[in-house]
Amino acid sequence: MLVTVLALAVASWPSAAVAAPPQLQMPPMPLAMATPWWAHLHGDKCKNESAMFVEELHKLTLWAVQMFDSSAKFPSGVMYGQTYAFGNYDECMSLSKSGSPVPGQYCLARVQLRPSDHLPWGSAAEDDSAARTFREFISAPMPPKEHEPRIPKHDDDDPNASVWLKVQRTITDPSKKRRDVLHWGLCVPSSCDKLDVEAHLRAMISPLGASLGLEGSIRVQTCEKADTEEPLSVAAIILIIIICVSVAFVAFGTTYDLTHSIKDGRKNTKWKPSRGEQVVLCFSVYRNLKRLVSTEADEHHLKCMHGIKLYSMACVMLGHRLMFSLGSPIHNPEFIEGYYERLDTMILLNGFIIVDTFFTISGFLVCFLLLTAYSKNVKVPIPVLYIHRYIRLTPVYAVVVCVYACLLQHLGSGPIWSAKVGREVTRCADNWWANLLYINNYVNTDAMCMFQSWYLSCDMHLFVISVPIVALLWKRPTLGKAVLTMAIVTSILVPFAVTLLQELDALLLLYMNTLEDPISNQTFRMMYAPTHTRGSPYFIGMAFGYLTFLAKHQKFKVSQRTRRICWWSLSALPAASMLSAWIFYLPGREYIALEAAVYGALHRVGWSLGISWIVFAVCTGGKGVVNLMLSMKPVIALSRLTYCAFLCHGALQLYSVATIRVPVYMSIFSLLWMTMGDILMAFFGGALLSLLFESPFLALEKILLRKKIKETIGKASAELPECDSLNQPITVLHQDETHQAKINHGLQEEPIEIYRKTE
Repeated sequence: MLVTVLALAVASWPSAAVAAPPQLQMPPMPLAMATPWWAHLHGDKCKNESAMFVEELHKLTLWAVQMFDSSAKFPSGVMYGQTYAFGNYDECMSLSKSGSPVPGQYCLARVQLRPSDHLPWGSAAEDDSAARTFREFISAPMPPKEHEPRIPKHDDDDPNASVWLKVQRTITDPSKKRRDVLHWGLCVPSSCDKLDVEAHLRAMISPLGASLGLEGSIRVQTCEKADTEEPLSVAAIILIIIICVSVAFVAFGTTYDLTHSIKDGRKNTKWKPSRGEQVVLCFSVYRNLKRLVSTEADEHHLKCMHGIKLYSMACVMLGHRLMFSLGSPIHNPEFIEGYYERLDTMILLNGFIIVDTFFTISGFLVCFLLLTAYSKNVKVPIPVLYIHRYIRLTPVYAVVVCVYACLLQHLGSGPIWSAKVGREVTRCADNWWANLLYINNYVNTDAMCMFQSWYLSCDMHLFVISVPIVALLWKRPTLGKAVLTMAIVTSILVPFAVTLLQELDALLLLYMNTLEDPISNQTFRMMYAPTHTRGSPYFIGMAFGYLTFLAKHQKFKVSQRTRRICWWSLSALPAASMLSAWIFYLPGREYIALEAAVYGALHRVGWSLGISWIVFAVCTGGKGVVNLMLSMKPVIALSRLTYCAFLCHGALQLYSVATIRVPVYMSIFSLLWMTMGDILMAFFGGALLSLLFESPFLALEKILLRKKIKETIGKASAELPECDSLNQPITVLHQDETHQAKINHGLQEEPIEIYRKTE
């Protein structure tokens, strides 16, 4: 029924408003070749070009046939959830470049169908209660509730039930893609505006719908012409200049380094760069790359952090690939809908909990390394830490945000390009400042720039809070432990209260409709992104960092028996926290606010306890397979690129889904296949970002602030821990043979590093 009206209506562009053919059979030739019809169009030029199109289509002229050929004729698989019929976008856009007398434009229309008040099939149809029920349901002023109970699946599978019963359930069931909303690609004369397209489609569907017992609403979402590409803005030109200048600096610095540091094929040990030469060498790919791949010894036994960071980042990319792909047109939604009821797929559907791994290890490292610095009598000025962290993270972050706001829109095209990328560009152009101030998870959250950027704001806020707590743990341990305990308890109670009072979901449920724009989801804005609901993993990580510090100073011991018990119990908590989300995806379950609040508050605690124990066990003597897998040399090198890979992977995934021409067939294999490509491209892009912006800025900061740091710290003979990307520590100060503080800016001789996570 739905497919028939689509076939008749789409094939009729442009065509006459003729009566419905008898017995719902397709006519012998496309309706587009029927009698003149353009009286209802608004613009004179649109009328004339439409008349020319019909005339030339009768003659089978190439350009007219191509315009008709590139329009979608009808969608197939609507009941399976495949509601997108794009036509051929590139064929339509090529008409403007081929010298066609009537340039084409590509329009994507949204058509929502429902049964009409006057059904045409006689008394039997008048008794169609499902059609009447659906008509009353869709006409109701109140939309379906956010926590509408899921409909049991077996009712959907009855082949003798009305089609409208299934269509209605795809609206009330949040795990389903709606079957009553169709997306329809059309190639039309470029002189016609959206109102012309809507008027024509409405004129076509009205008589056809009357004969089929259907009616609906039509809205043209986008229309795109090949010759209307927007010119580069001033901001985009400035950004391109900055990138080119950076590339030139890197090329010059690398050339200068290689011509002076290598002589006769050997390292020139006699060359001592001056201060000006050190600035030039900050841009050397040779030195920065050498530092990135360094795998030197680690006295603190924290190399396991590299593996945790790398593997977790790969899982984050998998989760974001799932989000981008399922939130875009796919070929087999009903196949995907079946996965929401399976326990094993919680590894994917609740995979976003892996982000809490980064919060956990961030809190662990901040606490452990600051306490280590305090134990060596290093003066650690808190304002300097804050300033360094902002300078350390922001330059490369600003470049990526500017690419989103200024350049991304010029880099691709497609039927849904303007809907996907255009929306992101608008958000970044309006709210870039909130990102760079790290307040975007509280300000204009319904228009957040860069979906994944909420993490950076949360991490910055938690870092600011954690540093004074660590100072208390060192100066006044009893008070510090009380404050840290209070922070952990509060960070558990706050998400409990928010979920309960606001009646939010227990977690961000990754339904396909939600993933079309997750930022618009209330649970995302109120529970997933704010700092006050994400603190528990960070503070638990701090607690284990404190215990690790005590253990390394022989002030805290764990017996072998206790270790074995903890390995079996605490290591199982992450799996339990992840898989237990299954109950919130079960069909037919009523929403219980208290249940959702308990899970929303505690599932992150279980995950962070398990991760914290693994880190603690490995750092305090673990030498088994786990430690080996987490500290392999290739893992250490790649882990230093995770921050830049994190920044750029979202743009790569957005680009891949925004440029599709046909709905994508999704499966577990295709998801993994695309994720492997994401990881490869993201780390390649991360390496470019690191070598062009991150590493040079880090080296410059060390040189320019070296004197100030020395004056601040004085003659302390120890290291000052700082935090770089994703809160990973780096070493600024090292001891030389005379036990004097020394800055390792990576440009002259390289002293023995006590710990350098990424530099």
